[in-house]
Amino acid sequence: MSFADCINEAGNKNLLSKDKQQSLTDDFADLSKNYENKGLSKEEADRKAGIDLFNQMKLDAAQKIKEKKASIKIQQEFEYSLKRYTEMNNGIPDPATVMRSFVMDVTIKQGFKRIRSVEEEIRIIEGLLDAHMNKILKEFSHNIIGVNRNKATLQTMGREIFQEGSTGNKNAQELATAWKQTAELARRMFNDAGGKIPKLDSWYLPQSHNELLIRDVPSEEWIRFLIDEDILDVEGMFNFKTGKTFTQEELQIALGEVHNNIATFGRSKKQPIKKSNKLSNRRIDHRFLKFRNYDAWEKYMNKYGGNTNVYDIMLSHLKGMARDIATMRRLSPDPERMMRWMEETAKDYVTKNLKIKGNELKKLRNQIDKAADDIDIGMHIINGQHNKTRNPKFTQTMAGLRDLTTAAYLGSATFLAFGDFNLSRISSQYIGMSATKTMSKNLKMFASGLSKDSSLIKTAMTSGLTAEYMTTIMSSAARVSAGETGSPQWTKRAADIVLKTSGLSWLTQAGRWGAGTEMMGFLSRVSDQSWDELATKNSKFHEFLSSFNITRNDWDSLRSIKKYNPDDIDVPGAEYLRPIDILDSNIPEEQAMEIYSKFQAAINNFVDFAVPVAKVRGQLFLGKTRPGTLSGEILRSMLQFKQFPLTFHFTHIMRIVNMANTGDKIKAGADLLISTTLMGALAYELKQITKGKKPTNFEDMDEKEAMAYGVDKMLHGGGLGFIGDILTQLKYGAAFQPGASLGVLGDVANLTAGNVLRYIADEDPNVTGQLMNFVKKNTPGASTWYGRLALERRFFDVIQEMIDRDYYKKRKRLHKRAIDENTEFWWSPGDKLPSESPF
Repeated sequence: MSFADCINEAGNKNLLSKDKQQSLTDDFADLSKNYENKGLSKEEADRKAGIDLFNQMKLDAAQKIKEKKASIKIQQEFEYSLKRYTEMNNGIPDPATVMRSFVMDVTIKQGFKRIRSVEEEIRIIEGLLDAHMNKILKEFSHNIIGVNRNKATLQTMGREIFQEGSTGNKNAQELATAWKQTAELARRMFNDAGGKIPKLDSWYLPQSHNELLIRDVPSEEWIRFLIDEDILDVEGMFNFKTGKTFTQEELQIALGEVHNNIATFGRSKKQPIKKSNKLSNRRIDHRFLKFRNYDAWEKYMNKYGGNTNVYDIMLSHLKGMARDIATMRRLSPDPERMMRWMEETAKDYVTKNLKIKGNELKKLRNQIDKAADDIDIGMHIINGQHNKTRNPKFTQTMAGLRDLTTAAYLGSATFLAFGDFNLSRISSQYIGMSATKTMSKNLKMFASGLSKDSSLIKTAMTSGLTAEYMTTIMSSAARVSAGETGSPQWTKRAADIVLKTSGLSWLTQAGRWGAGTEMMGFLSRVSDQSWDELATKNSKFHEFLSSFNITRNDWDSLRSIKKYNPDDIDVPGAEYLRPIDILDSNIPEEQAMEIYSKFQAAINNFVDFAVPVAKVRGQLFLGKTRPGTLSGEILRSMLQFKQFPLTFHFTHIMRIVNMANTGDKIKAGADLLISTTLMGALAYELKQITKGKKPTNFEDMDEKEAMAYGVDKMLHGGGLGFIGDILTQLKYGAAFQPGASLGVLGDVANLTAGNVLRYIADEDPNVTGQLMNFVKKNTPGASTWYGRLALERRFFDVIQEMIDRDYYKKRKRLHKRAIDENTEFWWSPGDKLPSESPF
C-alpha cells in the first residue's frame, strides 16, 4: 500500500479530518513531484516522498507535544495563581489582576507574590541578548547625530558574517562571531520556549522590507530583481512545505506570495510559508529568503529595505525574537488561545466560588471582561499589531509630526530628569538598600559617560541590563511618550539629536544602569548572609526578593557563583553578584534560566521605579484605536507627553496605595509628595534661568502666592501632568488643545484659514508676528536648555523686532508676567547681551 493510500484509508476511517487529509495529500504530491523532477521513477519518487512525509509527521507530532507541555505548564500556573491571589486577598478572588499580571507590569499589594509578565520577560531576554552583543553595541551604536559609528567596520563585519575570514580583519571577525553566537542563542531560546526554527547553515542575516516601496512595484518586477540581479542563493533556500530545495515553478509561486504578503502589510490571506498563526511557526518566515552574499544583501536593503543598515537590522531581529520568546514563555506558543482560555477559566473560577453571589459576582465578571480587553490591547501593543494601519502615509505624517514636536519641546526636559535621583532614593529605601549609594552610583555612571573604558559601563553592558541608549533611536523619549514606529527616519533622528545633545538620553540610561549595577553590588555585599539571616538583618530586602518568588534554594544558588570584578583588583565594594553569571554555572540549564529570570526581574523592577519609563499600562489609554484613524491620532497626540505621569501613577503612587499599613502609607506618601515637589521646584527654577529669568523671589511672596507656587510644583514634580496642564491653561486663559502635535496643526490652521477669516472681517491679523511666534515655538532644537536663550535673544528677537509690529507690546507682557511670577529678567527680551547675573 502506498503512502497516499494510507492517507486515504485513515481519512475514510475518520482518523484524520478532511482538512488534514487534504493537506497531507497535497504535501505528498508536492514531494513526489519534486523527486520526479530530479529524474526518479514514479514508484521511487512516491517511496521517498512517503518516507519524507512520515518523518515530517513525526517531527510535527513531537512539536505538538512540546507545545502542549508548554501550554499545560502555563495553565497550571494560572490556576494556582487564581487560588493564591484569593488566599492573599483575604478570600476575595482577584482574577483581573492575575490576568493582567501575565501580560503587563502590575503594581501588586504589599506582601503579594508577583507573576512575571510578558512585558517583564521581554526585558529579561533583551538584556541577556544585549549582554552577548555588547561588543557590537559599543562598536556601532548611533552617535549624537543618529549615525552609526565605525561604518567602514560595519560593512566589513557584514562580509565576515557571510564569509568568515574573507576580509582579514580580526576585529570584524570577532564582531561577526559575536553576532552568530547571539543569533544562535536567540534561535535556541525560541525553540526551547516552544518554537520551531530549523538550524540553517546558509542563514546569515535577517532582512527588512519597506512595505510602501514593495507595494508600489508589481510582483513580477520584484521577483525579476531578485532573480536577474543574482540576489538570492536559490540552492540554499528551503521549501518548508516539501522539506527540499525549490523547483523554478515553486520558487516563482512562493516569491509571488511573499511579495503579496509584504505589500499588504501581512494581511494577505495567502500564507505560503507557515501553516498556522501560532507564534511557534512565525519565525520560519524570516528565514525564507537567502541572499547570495553580503553585497547582494546590501543591494536588496538599499533598494527595498529602506537603506536600513546591518546594525539596525540585527537589533530589530533580536528585539523581535526577545518579544516572541517572552510571549511563548508566559503565554504559550499560541498566545491568543491561551488568553481566551484564561478569560473563560477566570469566569468559571469565580462562578464556582460559593461565597460570591449576586452583585459581587456580576462585578467580578465585569472586571474579568475589562481585564480581557486590557490584555488583548496590551498584547497588540507588545507585538506591534496596535501600530498597524490601513493609511500608512497619514500615519507616517502624524508620527513624524510627533517626532518634530518632541525635538521642539523637550530640549529642557533634562531638568525634570534630575528627579530620578530622588526616585532612586525613595526606591532604595523601600527595599532596604542604601539610598546614598544608589544616588552616588547614578552620578558616577553619568560621569563615566566621558570614558569609553569605564568599568561601570562594562559591568552594565555585560550584566543583563538592557542597553536602550545603544539599541534604540529616541530611547529616552520612552520616559515621556509611547514609542513611535511609523515615523520617517529623519524625524526620528531630529528628535534623537535633541534628546542626546540635551543630556536627557544619557541621564536616563545612566540612571537605569546606575540603579541596576548598585543592586548587583548590594547583592554581593549581603551574599555572605543566609536566607534566614537576610530576613532578620534586612527584612525589607528579603520581602522584596520573596515577592518575585525567590526561594531559599534560589538565594543559595545565586550566592554560590563567583562574583564579578570588572577591573580584577582587590577593592572593597568593587564586586558584583550578577544573576547572568548563573547561566554559566553547573546548574541545569532550565533551572539556571528560571533563577536568572527571577533575580533579573527583581533588578529590572527596582530600575523601573528608580527611573520610570513608559509601560504598557500607560498605553492602554489608546484603547483599540489604530494609527491613521482620526480617533487614533487624537489619542496619540493627547498621550504624547503623558507617559511619565501615567507611569508615575502606576508605580510610585500605586505602591503607596497598596501598602498594608496605614502609617506606612502616610509616611511614604508625605515623603513622595514633599520630595517630588522640591524636585519640581528645582526643575522649574533651572528652566526659568534658561529663559533669561532670575530664580523666584520668595521674600516678596504673600501667603496665597506661596501656596499657589507650592501646588503648581507639586502637580508637575509629582508627575500629575494632566492636571498641571489644565491648570496652566486656565491660569493663562489658553484654550485646551488635544496634545502637542494636534496643537501644531491648530496653529497652522490659525495662521492660514484663521487669518483669511480675519482679513475678510476687516481685521489686521499681523501675519508676520504670528508666523514668528510659530517658528520660535516649533523649531526643532530651539528649546535645548544650553542654547535656547542665546538663540532667542540673538536671532529670534532680532527678526521679530523687524517684522512684528506688536513686538514691544509683547515685550511688556513678558515683563509683566515675570513680575506676576515674582521674578525679573537677567537677560531681557530685545537685549543683545545680558544686563546682569542670573543670581
